[in-house]
Amino acid sequence: MGILRLETDKGPIIVGIDTKGVSLGFVPQIPSEDGVNDIWTTGLRFSSIAKGLHCLKGGPRFTTKGFRMSLHRDAARLEFEFTHRPGKYFEVELDGEATDQLRQYLASVLAGGSGVGDNEQSPTVQSHGKVGRNDPCPCGSGRKYKRCCLDQKAAIASIDPLSFVRQTGDPYVNDLLADTLAHPEAIQDSSFWMDLGTACGVSGNHEAALTAFRHAETLEPEDGAVKVNIAAIQEILGNYDEAFATLANAPASARRKAIVTGNLLQGLERDAEAIPYFEQAAFRRGDRKIA
Repeated sequence: MGILRLETDKGPIIVGIDTKGVSLGFVPQIPSEDGVNDIWTTGLRFSSIAKGLHCLKGGPRFTTKGFRMSLHRDAARLEFEFTHRPGKYFEVELDGEATDQLRQYLASVLAGGSGVGDNEQSPTVQSHGKVGRNDPCPCGSGRKYKRCCLDQKAAIASIDPLSFVRQTGDPYVNDLLADTLAHPEAIQDSSFWMDLGTACGVSGNHEAALTAFRHAETLEPEDGAVKVNIAAIQEILGNYDEAFATLANAPASARRKAIVTGNLLQGLERDAEAIPYFEQAAFRRGDRKIA
């Protein structure tokens, strides 16, 4: 995915390519108004990129849901609709150089390119399986991944913490994403991330589930249920040592700790050690029914 970072006096705009087109992410450096700090993401499907490029070349204003773009004296003006005040927009204006960069980026995408030219600084990342932090970056820059495109991914995540699930096709995940448009404060609630992690896990996207549960852990570092969910996903991914370490930090009273521990031991063919944990889990379930 080619990444373009456009600096503005109100904060950076991150532009990237996904499977459906071009995405833009933006968060103001300071609250935009009334102490509210909206996080905006919008997308241009491939069918709309040509219209956006035409606008940047002097054509009519481009408008899509929650986003408008126009050209004023060869400077692009981007407008993002407030989630808490529909119909009102927050304006960001690019300087001439940034406008040219965006124009060239969209033109490259339309031409079938990565969105980033060979002589530009921003990298193009293609999928080559899992890349280690110290491996050569797949963009071909010659630098280590942690010093190159990994930083760009972190930049997108800092602007849009939900970027890792934006392209999901799962309806439950999409419902949760839609809820954040009406209630952006939800991303500060660990229960939202727990629900999102569960939805990702059910859909089979276990890496995304782990990311979501990690967000919940950041908000509630002592929550035993969060740690058990993380361990369960780590076990599914085959990271047994990490799963045991995570469970060791969960309180003994944490729900499902016994069953997840039993599953881990059984997965390692340590059945004799697993049986007491399964019995403990069964006893607790029966105990709750009696109560």
